Amino acid sequence: MFEQQVDRILAKLEKARKVDKNFQVFGASSHKYRIGKPLAIEEITKFETRYDISLPDCYKTFLLKIGNGYFSWLNIFLSKIGISPSSSRHSGMSAAGPFYGIYALGQYVDELMDSPEPYLKKPAVLTPTTTEEEWGELNKVLNNIDDEMPDEVFDKIYIEERGKIFAGILPLGSQGCTYIHALVVSGDYAGKVVNIDTGSRDKPRFCFENNFLDWYERWLDEIISGVLLKNEPTWFGYTMGGNDCELLAIFNKTQDKNEKLEALYGLRKLTSITENSCRTLLDIYKTGDKDFKYITIMMLTKFSYPLARDILIKLIESDDEECLVACQCIYWYAKDTSKTWCDVLIKRLDSVNTPRTFDFIIYILKEAKVDFSDILKPFCTHESKDIRETACYYLGIPKMRKPK
Repeated sequence: MFEQQVDRILAKLEKARKVDKNFQVFGASSHKYRIGKPLAIEEITKFETRYDISLPDCYKTFLLKIGNGYFSWLNIFLSKIGISPSSSRHSGMSAAGPFYGIYALGQYVDELMDSPEPYLKKPAVLTPTTTEEEWGELNKVLNNIDDEMPDEVFDKIYIEERGKIFAGILPLGSQGCTYIHALVVSGDYAGKVVNIDTGSRDKPRFCFENNFLDWYERWLDEIISGVLLKNEPTWFGYTMGGNDCELLAIFNKTQDKNEKLEALYGLRKLTSITENSCRTLLDIYKTGDKDFKYITIMMLTKFSYPLARDILIKLIESDDEECLVACQCIYWYAKDTSKTWCDVLIKRLDSVNTPRTFDFIIYILKEAKVDFSDILKPFCTHESKDIRETACYYLGIPKMRKPK
């Protein structure tokens, strides 16, 4: 079923090794594009029998035809000094893959829940269409759990609820800190990859690709194209894949607003886009939809600052919400122009009443290395506690309360 794709992936994996020979891609210095030998079908069957599941064909094909986790020299070193390799999150057991790679089959199966056996075989309740409201309902018990109840009762409830929430999901690999990528192995969306923060109650984000192999091949494509060639988290898989032309084609084709927004957000990962695409973004901005306006002006600032400049001025002169968007655009995507914005921002500061907007104006003035101490002094008595504290912080004086 996946024969041609397997051949492409093997060829692209070799090409990615050559393109990223200095391991610039985030996590590459950990797996170094190494991958263990493919598994025998008997080894996969043993795993499936233990957990009473059938692994999705896309993932099973990867294990059978491409490879499994890589047993590195780091594992041998850890064993010699008395540390179990399996106790080290980044111990080198992962095969080449996004972030810190792909776990060997059977590794960290319990990363989402203790005792995963009863829950892994159940159909996943998490889907790409799960809403924030539905996610909140799934976490209702955990969000209201009594911390003072006996430990054994707390642990039982916690394990059961985590099992229900993450049923049918197999951890795939670490993204660093508490973030992982995982595979749906049971239910209607078996084969899809999902990003999960195990340390928070934030709603997981499903990847846009149809299955594991498509997700893995996209990772290789973005290495080869240079999109991922930066030694910092790129949050691969959190946005829609494709180049600017493909993403804007999706934007124009779909009638679903969320899909349109995702197509625009997908542009953020790119290092450049065509002049024609910039003009298209400008046309989208002019439609007046607030959600589209904010992401398009950010992308215009990133990819075509001259086209964005006049719009940024108007946003700064508008209300605090629009001023904040402009300041975020400048600070995130045009920081090197900070000095040119000092006069208009200092003038705008007098009428700012929103702490977040105030913060970003100060960030830009600070980036421009402007002495704004005299400008900040009046804000030490501002009616907003947050603005007062920010002003006092940058002036290096104790927090001051609003005078009575």
